[in-house]
Amino acid sequence: DSLERRSIEMRGLPSRGLMNEAYVYLITSSWLVFISATLCMYLFFIGWFALLYYADTDGIAGARTDSFRDAFVFSQQTFSTIGYGAMSPSSSYVQAVTVVENFFSIVYVAILTGVIYAKYSVPVPRLIFSDVCVSNFEEGVPALQFRMLNTGHERLLNVKVTMTATIGERHDVKRLSLVNDELAFLAHSCVVTHLLDESSPLQGLTGMNVSERVVLLAVSVMASDTILQKRIECVKSYESFEVEFGMRFSNMSETLRDGSVVIHANRINAIETASTSSPQLAEEGGTALEGSKASGGPPAAANGGAQG
Repeated sequence: DSLERRSIEMRGLPSRGLMNEAYVYLITSSWLVFISATLCMYLFFIGWFALLYYADTDGIAGARTDSFRDAFVFSQQTFSTIGYGAMSPSSSYVQAVTVVENFFSIVYVAILTGVIYAKYSVPVPRLIFSDVCVSNFEEGVPALQFRMLNTGHERLLNVKVTMTATIGERHDVKRLSLVNDELAFLAHSCVVTHLLDESSPLQGLTGMNVSERVVLLAVSVMASDTILQKRIECVKSYESFEVEFGMRFSNMSETLRDGSVVIHANRINAIETASTSSPQLAEEGGTALEGSKASGGPPAAANGGAQG
């Protein structure tokens, strides 16, 4: 995404605290990073308490004197509340350390459980966007378009699309009106259109002046996931060099002999030269094609837009 490619540094922000930062990092990280981080923290706590036990290995019944291995094993058993019975605290010092370690293990497991639940409960949007915007003519009017595709098997309900443009040296943010900003549901793909008419802040936008007028185009999509019964949000941004003028999106759909329709997801970025005399009507704009190859049923228009 173009926002991620930009080098943006925020300064003067108040600190949110180490715990909040760690929580956000674990929630947003991949599962591999999450498991690696929790394993490292687990070993760190065990090793830290093992050093405390190592100061008095004679206070651990069944442990060898000055054996860090036994101290580490005893710490692991105490932290995980396993307690095989081969080793047990016998001195007041070791008993006090085990109380503290048990408290840490309870807090650690509670936090870990909450983070795992939060990671599973956060809905993962199955919505992807085209890498570029295109500019052509829509019913004789210059238009700006981008394409989005629902890659999940479930429909997205009550889809609301918002698009803004950051304009000029002052970076003024203007909201762009969209032809199909609200869709009843989105089963597959949709081309979203903004008309560059007299009411548009980007009227007169061309390939010659786009880099001077537009700093960033931002897209926000909100929809309801029918499986998780939760509201999902997706964002996408385009920089000025990611707008292709005189182009239109190629058709992603293919109708087979049996009447079923196949959506080729790998064509989401496919574009072709647009004809100014015969402007493109979004082939999937605001419509969802049902009865795909998997279901074998006939195609049907889903949400209010042009079917093609």
